[in-house]
Amino acid sequence: MTFIEWGALGIFLVLLELFSPGIYLIWFGLSALAVAGVQYMNEVSLTEQLIMFSGLSAVMALIGFFVYRVILNRSDDQYPHLNDLAGQHVGKTVVVLNNVRNGETKIKIGDSVWLAVCKQNLKAGDKARIVGVEKNGVVFVISAL
Repeated sequence: MTFIEWGALGIFLVLLELFSPGIYLIWFGLSALAVAGVQYMNEVSLTEQLIMFSGLSAVMALIGFFVYRVILNRSDDQYPHLNDLAGQHVGKTVVVLNNVRNGETKIKIGDSVWLAVCKQNLKAGDKARIVGVEKNGVVFVISAL
């Protein structure tokens, strides 16, 4: 294959990654572009090209694995409550709507009313802090300020 064919294959794979992200095509595309560069500088046989492409693809896929792992771990640390809507409210100050009865009350978050549990005896109108979430994010745990 000529360097133009390898370059076209590389560009095709990189562009295909744009339309189907997350399936590692970019790493194979970069491998094909590297083989195109080598073929441009120094003409090698088809067998050598395929061996080079296979080896580079394996190395690039491993690099991609570690790059994606670092990116995904960093986003988990940066946004611990991403897609955890109830967990995003932990630490917020809220207003208690009803007196605490049997350890349960209602609180107002934004324009919604939520169930909450509390071990302290709070009265309606008191301010409290959300310290946790129970029952799959349906009930908040609050404590007095």
